[in-house]
Amino acid sequence: MKTRKAALAFILITVTLDMVAVSSMRAIAMAIGPGLFSFTFAWFINGQHRWVLPVAPWYLAAAMLFVAMALAFTVEKPEMTKVPAAASAEG
Repeated sequence: MKTRKAALAFILITVTLDMVAVSSMRAIAMAIGPGLFSFTFAWFINGQHRWVLPVAPWYLAAAMLFVAMALAFTVEKPEMTKVPAAASAEG
C-alpha cells in the first residue's frame, strides 16, 4: 500500500509541475501576444511601407506555430525514473 501511495504522489507531483509550466507559458503568451500582433497589424497596414499586408499577423502566427512544431519534434522526452524500493517502503 505504501508503494502505491509513493507512486501516486510521484505522479501527482509530475502532473502538477507540468501544469505549472504550461500555465506559465500561457501567461507569458497572453502578456506578449496582443501587443505583438497589434504592432504587426499596424505596421503592415501603414501606407508608408513597401508592403500593405493586413494578414501579416496570421502569417506571423503560422510561422511561430511552425517553429514551435519544429522545436517539439527535436526535443527529446526525458525518461521517467523509478522510485527506489527502499524509498517507497519507508514512505
